[in-house]
Amino acid sequence: MASRMEKNHGKKRELEEKTLFKDPETLTPEDRQLLDEMYQAHLKEQEQREREQYKINRLNDMNRFLNWGIVIVSILLCIVLYVAFTILK
Repeated sequence: MASRMEKNHGKKRELEEKTLFKDPETLTPEDRQLLDEMYQAHLKEQEQREREQYKINRLNDMNRFLNWGIVIVSILLCIVLYVAFTILK
């Protein structure tokens, strides 16, 4: 499995070098297929990163909401306790 990954990585590197210095129209069908696979893998990775970032943003929003809720409840509790102690005096 690892050797296969190394082999594919070597092919990708070789293909990248070819495409940098070669006209895209002269690529072989195998090279085109590998380029397409690389592009599809890139799109999948980008989509995964976007999904993860969306989840992180949602968690940050919930955290912010909870923090403000705690602050507001704390202030209200202080006001209620102040009023209760002033009435009891």
